Amino acid sequence: MNKRIVFVLATWLTLGLTAGAAEPAAPSPTALDREIGDLTDQVRRNADQLADLLERVDRLEQRMGESFQPPSPFNTVERRLDDLEKDVDRLKR
Repeated sequence: MNKRIVFVLATWLTLGLTAGAAEPAAPSPTALDREIGDLTDQVRRNADQLADLLERVDRLEQRMGESFQPPSPFNTVERRLDDLEKDVDRLKR
């Protein structure tokens, strides 16, 4: 019998809470305009920050070489030839 009472009370409580819940009010056009402006400013700041980061990466790649070069047989052969040229130059001295 206690289970029935708990069930009935839970049902009444649930119905009471859902019946008393009001629909959320629609946002005003001014609030939407303000939010759109804030989001637009945030997108601009993020775009500026991204452009700055890309510029820094470009400067680093110019100074140190590209940040990512997939390994290939040509890269390996080219690197080895450069090493051999340096060895030959050292031997000549």
